[in-house]
Amino acid sequence: MDVILVSTILVLGTIAGLVCLRNQVLQELSDVANAVGSLDQSYSYSSRTITSGTFSAYVAGGSYTNPPYEPVNLTLTSPSGSQQ
Repeated sequence: MDVILVSTILVLGTIAGLVCLRNQVLQELSDVANAVGSLDQSYSYSSRTITSGTFSAYVAGGSYTNPPYEPVNLTLTSPSGSQQ
């Protein structure tokens, strides 16, 4: 009888611990997604003209502006629909 009680308490504790672990891993992955998404990849370079003897080469300038980033906001819901 004692073995069943101890086993039940251990199983319930393990389930609660795994749920907590799942939530924390999801939160960390959300933080990583926000960090990667907020990287700014904008660049620009000016035009150049290169002359060597009678030859001349021209390279046009260019630029790219990264659009604004909106962070990801995740909410956890259990199968019953209540938020955690």
